[in-house]
Amino acid sequence: MTIFMLSNYPKLCRLCLLMVPENESMALDAFDPILKETVGAFVESITFKISEENLSFLPKEVCQACLNKVRRYAKFCHQVKMVHRLMDSMAEHKLLNTEPLRTLFESSPNLVEMLIEMGLCTKTDATVQDLLDEFPSYGFEEKPSNEEEPLEEEGSNQIFMIEESHMDGSTTDGSSNEESDEKFKPRTRKAAGRPRIETKSGKVSEPLQCTQCKFKTFYKKNLAAHQERHVRKTHKLYECLKDGCTETFTDVRLYRKHSLNAHKSFVCEECGLLVPTKFGLKTHMERHQKQYGYQCPYCDARFNAKHDLSTHKRRVHLSGTHECDQCGQKFNRKDRLNDHIARHMGVLKHECPVCGKKFVTAAKLKKHRDNVHDKKSIPCEHCGRTFNHLTLLRDHIEYAHGIQQRFVCDICLQLFYSQEALDSHRLRHENPKKLECSRCLEVFPSQEQLGDHLCITYRNDYVCCGRDHHNHGMYNRHMFSEHGLKTNVRVKPVPGQMLGQIRAKRKRK
Repeated sequence: MTIFMLSNYPKLCRLCLLMVPENESMALDAFDPILKETVGAFVESITFKISEENLSFLPKEVCQACLNKVRRYAKFCHQVKMVHRLMDSMAEHKLLNTEPLRTLFESSPNLVEMLIEMGLCTKTDATVQDLLDEFPSYGFEEKPSNEEEPLEEEGSNQIFMIEESHMDGSTTDGSSNEESDEKFKPRTRKAAGRPRIETKSGKVSEPLQCTQCKFKTFYKKNLAAHQERHVRKTHKLYECLKDGCTETFTDVRLYRKHSLNAHKSFVCEECGLLVPTKFGLKTHMERHQKQYGYQCPYCDARFNAKHDLSTHKRRVHLSGTHECDQCGQKFNRKDRLNDHIARHMGVLKHECPVCGKKFVTAAKLKKHRDNVHDKKSIPCEHCGRTFNHLTLLRDHIEYAHGIQQRFVCDICLQLFYSQEALDSHRLRHENPKKLECSRCLEVFPSQEQLGDHLCITYRNDYVCCGRDHHNHGMYNRHMFSEHGLKTNVRVKPVPGQMLGQIRAKRKRK
């Protein structure tokens, strides 16, 4: 009976000593773009150097499974190094040296993407200035001032000097050491009788709070230096560094917007588009290739650029990070939250260019233009009746002709326009990914947030306070704004009944 399965040695995988499947291996001397070196060189860096004489008797390939593990390990090592470089740069900034932080962001274009994947950043185009703006609110431990040494140490140094200079047992005035013990006895803070409120170094017993941000400190000097930064920031002028440009700004956000839009120095060779950064040009060129090499791990969507995939995951799958204080609704983008808040406030900032009527959101304006100024005529292929909107046409076909146009998931109520798309979606409920909720399909940065999130619950209708709110969004907003309860309620669709038939039976509010 064979005990060791090594009969094909050395035609095995170098890392697991198993058989290497055909067309699923990689030579050790091949360069890997993810490892940024040959596979053999990386393996040697994490093991030890083998002599050339012995090396000729070792396997020359690695299997695909081991290669994937090595790539993940290399990525993790790179992440750990970058995190420590970031922390070291933040410590330098705490000591009033901002240059390491700026150098780190400039030399590491993928740093923001890495922080987004780790759940530490919510903005795709974040810059070092964003970090510097938030930095005063971080809870750093204060480093004590060295202006005043502890009294115990002063006393101990005096005793040491006395013992060293008077080894003969006498003092300068002829008295004995025994008589002068009390004279040179070190003072301690316990002798004061009560705790001191403030030391000579400016440290106080209660933390001092900055009036403009969350910064706290026990030292008056640190607070004064911090508040001076607020003054400099308020009166600082940001001058454009581009040759020939004389624009100046008092707001750093306006300065960054000007730098990105006014001086686009990178040109696409295929379409002539001007982009402000080298990274933006690289992403734009990936879109031209149309290879769709980046697939979303949570759905069937594919993208040309890695940046587009990251944006898709954050906007579609990640749990909302921006929450409305009035109704509890969450959004993945700050601009959508701002539009939502404008609805609550009734701010009319979108004006129709045709009639001058104003609306709260751009979606409301578009609906107005479609209904009033740009009327569409979409005919029903079964009876010839026309409709302004495709939604109304689908409602009509399902109600009047009994032909299903939309397919609703009975778990999360997401809408699809084919049975195949719905079947593919149902597989996500049955086989959720890591940190993905199997019911609501939201993805969370940590296991703790996944366990604590407010998931979907079910009820028979959307009736509350004697009123039918018709859909889960309106019902959940009503429960939060009127009753102070955060809910995530759904009403499951009636089996065998189409959406158009359900809507036709509802009474208008």
